[in-house]
Amino acid sequence: MVRRIRGLLHLGGLIIYLKPAEAELHALREERRLLVADIERLRRMGAGLDVVTCEFGRGVRPCVRVDPDSPTYNGGYKLLPSR
Repeated sequence: MVRRIRGLLHLGGLIIYLKPAEAELHALREERRLLVADIERLRRMGAGLDVVTCEFGRGVRPCVRVDPDSPTYNGGYKLLPSR
């Protein structure tokens, strides 16, 4: 019985030690709020690209679909298709 109580006290101590501090929780909540705001901003700007992986040379790289009829801008940029 004493072993069981000691084990529970040890477990309780670990839980208290490993529990994130209130400041950490606040920082994580703020970071999440900023990330959600960034996602919403990107969605409003037309995010949601058609992204696939393409074999390129000896490796694999991400590829996005572009509008083939769009003019080229600033050194090779192309417009993405509107959604």
